[in-house]
Amino acid sequence: MKTKFLTAALAIFCALLLTSCSKDDDSSSPEPINYDQVFSYTYQDQTLYYMVDPSGEAAVVAPLYADTTVAADRMWTGYNKPKGAVVIPDHVTFSGREFPVTKVEFCTFFGCTGITSVTLPSTMKTLADDSFLYCTKLADITLPSSIDSIGEFCFAIDTSLVSITMPQNLKSMGICVFDSCINLKECTIPSNVKELGIGTFSCCYSLTSVKLPQGLTSIGYGAFWDCFNLQSVNLPEGLTIIDDCAFRCNYSLTGITLPSTLTKIGSWAFQYDEKIGPDIIVPEGVTSIGECAFGDCYSLEHISLPSTLEYLGEYALAVCVKLTEVVLPDGLTHIDEGLLTECEALTSVKLPAQLTTIGRWAFDCCPSLKELTLPATVTEMADSVISNCPALERLIVESTVPPTVTELTFVDENLSIPVIVPNGAAQAYRRHDIWGRFTSITEKE
Repeated sequence: MKTKFLTAALAIFCALLLTSCSKDDDSSSPEPINYDQVFSYTYQDQTLYYMVDPSGEAAVVAPLYADTTVAADRMWTGYNKPKGAVVIPDHVTFSGREFPVTKVEFCTFFGCTGITSVTLPSTMKTLADDSFLYCTKLADITLPSSIDSIGEFCFAIDTSLVSITMPQNLKSMGICVFDSCINLKECTIPSNVKELGIGTFSCCYSLTSVKLPQGLTSIGYGAFWDCFNLQSVNLPEGLTIIDDCAFRCNYSLTGITLPSTLTKIGSWAFQYDEKIGPDIIVPEGVTSIGECAFGDCYSLEHISLPSTLEYLGEYALAVCVKLTEVVLPDGLTHIDEGLLTECEALTSVKLPAQLTTIGRWAFDCCPSLKELTLPATVTEMADSVISNCPALERLIVESTVPPTVTELTFVDENLSIPVIVPNGAAQAYRRHDIWGRFTSITEKE
């Protein structure tokens, strides 16, 4: 398949992981910890460290390193790293006052590979960025309903985490919250969450089901990328955006129903989802489908595209080997590169009435395609538009003026295909340097 490999996208994820606890150049980074203000507190025979927050009314669980750029193996130097079952109290006492514990600070338990479970109090409201990142033995955590915010990478690479109950008051989740939780099997997103950010569940290889709330409006970049075992997902009404790579490489996903509120499907959104199908209905209102959005969907036999569609990206339907016919809506004026390349079962395609240009390899390697009609509005065709189409019986061109083509638009095997042009236009085609190479150019009867 003549497609672009997503090295840039992969690089983004790697960069995010490598820099998650190295945010010294980021204007959104937390303020450096003032260790003159850190105090210890022992609860149920376990000592953790806290600070009074800027309001002076609550306490936060504090990380035990002053420099956010230090390596993981240097954190907790001189302190006892917590292990086993961690229980955070609802209140701590400092300087004769009692403070409710409301937050786990940035990177507090980062790299605490000995923690097996965490119990949080009902006073807890916020889990900051990277709070439990790389807690690789954390198998169980209880999140109280009081929590309304979970920061980015909060539970990322917690490879022992199997299930988690999300707090019902949760309103926001940062990017990559559960990235690479390879044993996480199921999750229910609370109703107040409106957006799933970048990589929320990316590389959760064991995830089989996820319940999305009715209020969800967007699914972000790579939210479920590489969830190999995700079998079904409910896409709720109200959802407007499925972003790039959202469900890419979901090999077990068997079917999807796209909500009527949807307006955009991003690039690579469902690429390599080899079991979805046989039918997909893209609802009216969708204006953009990105490149490779449904590429390599091997079980897809039919797709219905809406009249509202204005953009259909490169390779958007490429290598859909069971796709038999396609009707491209009239709102499209350009067919991008490789749109239907390697669609082995494709027998017919209806082109938009206002189509002007056709990109290279648009119908390359479609061995079952029998006929192609180019609307009168087509003015330009790129390289190898219909190469490797041995079943093509005729090419109908409705323009009286030969469309602009290149030396490589047609290969030698095309030149024996009958070309049918409008009445009175045959001579113009026969005199054309490239169109004139066809052995049979006749006019419509």
